[in-house]
Amino acid sequence: VVDGPWGGDSSPPPSYRASAFTWRDPASIPRRQFLYGYELRRGQVSAVIAPGAAGKTTFKVGRALCIVTGRDLMGHRVWDGPQPVWLWNLEDEREEVEKTVHAFMKLWDLSPDDLGGRLYLDGVDSPAARTLKLATEDRARGLVVQRPVAEALIEELKAMKIAYLDIDPFVSSHSVDENSNQAIDAVAKEWVRIAQAANCAVSLAHHVRKT
Repeated sequence: VVDGPWGGDSSPPPSYRASAFTWRDPASIPRRQFLYGYELRRGQVSAVIAPGAAGKTTFKVGRALCIVTGRDLMGHRVWDGPQPVWLWNLEDEREEVEKTVHAFMKLWDLSPDDLGGRLYLDGVDSPAARTLKLATEDRARGLVVQRPVAEALIEELKAMKIAYLDIDPFVSSHSVDENSNQAIDAVAKEWVRIAQAANCAVSLAHHVRKT
């Protein structure tokens, strides 16, 4: 334990002040903006975590189509009607994800009109996919949060009024050491900042090892 100046230099230490609770009419507190059941809500990040080849992508495509159509097709309430959705798969080509979309449309007897132009789809072959790295890490500069990447993403989410952004898989959205709690915390918090700034729900798919 080092007992010395804050940050190892001459900068003053931080100070903290506890915020007092002030009563206000509960009815004036904004309600949570859920999109799909109680899994997805605006301004929040959620995750789908499972071993590889467990059906994460299939599930997430189906869930996206429920939100796009505004229909309860998987047993969960879709709040506030049809909403724009952006599916971005950073592991498979767009054509592969497109096949899953068509399979669900056939299963549920959906037409292009049911989608209403509200579904946006990108794959690992998207020109922008290689630049979607919210944080990088190397020996020379250490951990760097790529704020211009986040700001460009926020701008597009706002412009297209996206309610739900799906990133699959999480590991492809950064290039930091996933064994570092500090690095992963920084990436996760940047995704939360994006969700709040764009007022959308963000879902991340994460692989775990098969047991």
